[in-house]
Amino acid sequence: MRIFIANKFIFILLLFLKTQTIYSQTFTSGAVNTEIPENIKGVVIPINISGMATQLDSTFGIESVCVNIIHPISGEIDFYLISPDGTTIELNTDNGDKFSNFLGTCFSMTADTFIVDTVLPYGYSGNFRPEGDLGAFNNYQNPNGDWKLYVCDDQSDSIKGNLVDWSISFGENPAHRFISSNLPIMILNTNEQYITDEPKIMADMGIIDNGQGQINNIKDAWNNYNGKIGIEKRGSSSQQFPKKPYGFETWDSTKNQIDVSLLNLPANHNWTLYASYSDKSLIRNFLAYKLFEKMGHYSVRSKYIELVLNKSYQGVYMLIEKIGRGINNINISKLSKSDTSYNTISGGYIFKLDKKKEFPYIGWESKFASNTNDDKTLFQYYYPKPENILPIQKNYIQSYVDSFEIALNSENFSDDILGYNKYINLNSFIDNFIINEVSKNVDSYRLSTYFFKDKDSLNDKLNMGPIWDFDLGFNNANFGGGNEVAGWQYTYGWNWTPSIDTTYPTPFWWRRFMEDPNFVNQLNCRYHQLRSTILNIDTLFTFIDSTANVLSEAQNRNFNYWPTLGKYVWPNTDPIAMTYEEEITKLKNWLSDRLIWIDANIPGTCILTDVKNVALHTNHFETFPNPINDKLQVKYQLKEHNIVRLSIFNLTGQPIKEIINRKQDAGIYIEQISMEDLASGIYFVKFSYGNEFLTKKIMKINN
Repeated sequence: MRIFIANKFIFILLLFLKTQTIYSQTFTSGAVNTEIPENIKGVVIPINISGMATQLDSTFGIESVCVNIIHPISGEIDFYLISPDGTTIELNTDNGDKFSNFLGTCFSMTADTFIVDTVLPYGYSGNFRPEGDLGAFNNYQNPNGDWKLYVCDDQSDSIKGNLVDWSISFGENPAHRFISSNLPIMILNTNEQYITDEPKIMADMGIIDNGQGQINNIKDAWNNYNGKIGIEKRGSSSQQFPKKPYGFETWDSTKNQIDVSLLNLPANHNWTLYASYSDKSLIRNFLAYKLFEKMGHYSVRSKYIELVLNKSYQGVYMLIEKIGRGINNINISKLSKSDTSYNTISGGYIFKLDKKKEFPYIGWESKFASNTNDDKTLFQYYYPKPENILPIQKNYIQSYVDSFEIALNSENFSDDILGYNKYINLNSFIDNFIINEVSKNVDSYRLSTYFFKDKDSLNDKLNMGPIWDFDLGFNNANFGGGNEVAGWQYTYGWNWTPSIDTTYPTPFWWRRFMEDPNFVNQLNCRYHQLRSTILNIDTLFTFIDSTANVLSEAQNRNFNYWPTLGKYVWPNTDPIAMTYEEEITKLKNWLSDRLIWIDANIPGTCILTDVKNVALHTNHFETFPNPINDKLQVKYQLKEHNIVRLSIFNLTGQPIKEIINRKQDAGIYIEQISMEDLASGIYFVKFSYGNEFLTKKIMKINN
């Protein structure tokens, strides 16, 4: 009996060990020592696998791939893994520059180091994240068959190398495969083309969106978009990160731009995929854009998605409409090459302050120093495009900005007739000041900063906005004062020292604005009005928490693929949060402290003292802009506590919209009114206070 029990135990043990060998195996090519040809045809070395009685999925699948390659210049070597069902994943391309070899180089999705982030003069030895996603192989396929390593030398320089051998490992800790999401899923296929900074390459794009509250599965039909795009890398400093940002245009099959509505966003052809690598809250840009929109301005619309590129999961991205001219974007006049007369040349223009990529520089330089180092602001043409804008049109917008700066720099800068105010929409500058200072974005005022001007017959003043690129705001930059609760961001770089990079200086405008009592008093009024509404801390926290809740499932996958939580990523601030929940708490705590500091230090008082404004002992109201397309702003001042009614009437005197009917204290107020639902025509805005009233006539124009 004991012998039987012992034999039974041995049998079970052997069966267990046999089972373990099935679920933990490494297969090797053996020594092949194959020369790598210098052409894109390359060499393909297979490993034949047989006898594995299981499919590859989330419980058992591919864990790692290892290679030994000898080559004097590792940057010339590209290699991919191809499974029996044809799934192809990029392991490495163009990494290593002029260093050498891949010896003992293993790729797994649990490695902390990305192959794209590493340059080792002694060769790539150790564990690395591949450029593609090994989880794409664990797609329920049968592992038996030929697994192939494709290797090529993409430079014809007579410098050759050899593939020594390679191996592949399967086990019970497989690379996870992305299957489904509560967010829309975007799938890109570049058809074996590499995405470069420029030019755009044609690719296939599909978007899966089954609707709010529904789960989207990777196998679902491409029901939101199924077509061609032209895609390229975008961004400046953000391109250094392994999670790449992209820009793309929706194309037809012949590469013509086509306007398309993606994820219910307004139709457009120009889009951005924002990667949010350094911003580990994933919401800084989303928060800034929504706040600016709630201030009553056009702000770029966006949607969260999860991205799959060439079968490789890439994480959480934001799909954002790119800034441009149009009825769904910056709604200003189209400026053509025939617009050269006095009546037509005044608009529309979009220009910006940003890093310059082009040479020679496509813009102009301010006539005034922006700091004590005599650095000057550089303006760039944006619309019309630099290659399309005419010399006479360049002269117009340059002259307009020059006139504004000359007036702002003059002794009479605050005078209503001789000063700067006649050149700009002051309210747009004030709101940009507030969003920049609340976020303490280190790029504020000097980079990713846009301005636009329409024709004089429609709106004769320069507007600031829309806002763009706030990933280095809200305490996510350890330089330029971005991590400090106290201090004004507009002063950055004025007193130049060798430690401050002022290649892109803050315009002198803001220091000058702060010397104007009218500006600071209107700023004070506007800030406190916003502080009691959209900048109320409870309102802000509710928005942040609700956004984080939408991302709660997807952020886990994102940070599993990009393991940055608890690690420093340029230019994160201390202390480094260890979890996503801590990232959100860190953001909220800093924002609360920042608002408290601004509360105590905002300049001015909510009393407009300039002679052009009505005195405090009278009631007053004004409307702008006029004509109006989508949003009307109404500013009014009360001398004392009273009942206020604000209504809109048509030409026959019939009331068609009531905006306000409430008691209000003495002070200055600004209201944002949507006019999108009204037909083109003449209307009256009636401002009633107590038993008295004032009216303004406005014109509504629909494009």
